[in-house]
Amino acid sequence: MSTPNLSVLLYHRITRDGIRKPHSIEVSKFRRQMSWLRQSGFDVISQDRAVLALSDHEPLTRKSVVISFDDGFSDFPEYALPVLSEFGYPSIIYVVAGLLGGPARWLNEGDRYGDEMIMSTSAIREISALNVEIGSHTLSHPFLHQLSESELVEELSGSKQLLEQAIGKEVKSFAYPYGVYNPDVVDQVRSAGYENAATVNRGSAYHSPSVFEVSRKAISSGDSMIGFFHKLLFDNDFKRRPKQGLTNGHHY
Repeated sequence: MSTPNLSVLLYHRITRDGIRKPHSIEVSKFRRQMSWLRQSGFDVISQDRAVLALSDHEPLTRKSVVISFDDGFSDFPEYALPVLSEFGYPSIIYVVAGLLGGPARWLNEGDRYGDEMIMSTSAIREISALNVEIGSHTLSHPFLHQLSESELVEELSGSKQLLEQAIGKEVKSFAYPYGVYNPDVVDQVRSAGYENAATVNRGSAYHSPSVFEVSRKAISSGDSMIGFFHKLLFDNDFKRRPKQGLTNGHHY
């Protein structure tokens, strides 16, 4: 019997209707996507459940989806969370822990979206009680492969500790900023105590090299419902994201 498909969807911002920016989805469109998942018979599962399946501990019996968000933008509670709650869907949000309550500084260098804000400590504490797992996206959103060993340890362990203090729960999941990593970074993520890590490699999560290199399917403002449908059902082959070009306006 073939293994049911498992897709980890990657979102960044859900915004109010009429606000269209790169790496964002209008809330009405997001609601249509979430509705389509239900109508099409997908199970929306937690990151914990997905990791169990990827580790062969609890195989899935139905096609399934994990809904993930990177960065932790402050409009998540206002626009994304009500839709997720409406459908009863779990989700995971990878937060840039060192910028809680402040601007997304990695966007500030000549980027017109540099005034975007990260959720406050109280906001992540509140959403963590509402079926939203909190994961780490480092302290400052750096290119991890460019850091010294001590800087890398601080970004990984420091963000984990800060988030755990904020929400009073263990932080088990990590996402690589810009999707850039190498074997040394993966080893440090594991050593910091994380149990899994997400990439921006494309394809079905079942084609991931390991639970520390989980593939995701990025959903963008340019995706029509047909495009969304295609990514869910057919965009399953593993495709590693190249390092080159990531600094060119790319804010993952």
